[in-house]
Amino acid sequence: MPENLKILGHRGARHHAYAHENTMPAFAHALTTADGLETDVVCSADGVPYLIHDSTIRFIPYVFSWAARSGPDIRRMHSSAVDEIALKDGSNIPRVSDLFELSAHLPTRKILNLELKAPDTARPVLAMIDFAEKKNWIDRSQIIISSFDHDEIAM
Repeated sequence: MPENLKILGHRGARHHAYAHENTMPAFAHALTTADGLETDVVCSADGVPYLIHDSTIRFIPYVFSWAARSGPDIRRMHSSAVDEIALKDGSNIPRVSDLFELSAHLPTRKILNLELKAPDTARPVLAMIDFAEKKNWIDRSQIIISSFDHDEIAM
């Protein structure tokens, strides 16, 4: 590999045999085998940033079947309701804070590319970055914020 090339796990270790995309096991695997990861951020109605690709649950293949039928939208749910959604492996949809706390336990700082997937996501993510940096979970220099929504990141 070229010296300056960086390898990021897309949605963590997306196709790792034991981990679904955008889950804590996928993130842990990517952070121990690559230079960092890319993940997706959507906020709940009360502004809590979650790591999930689609805000509508029915499009996420690794949740229980009840969610696939009902298709709630995380952006319209309170964080307490989002925290109750159980994935097939028994875990919950991770929050940005969970990823930052995981990152704190690594021997070296890894790149964390947070892709903002919905409007009104940047401010809560920036607030969480400030919080996590104060707790020494992350260093601001390891964070990349990306989005297809130019208005969201042009604050």
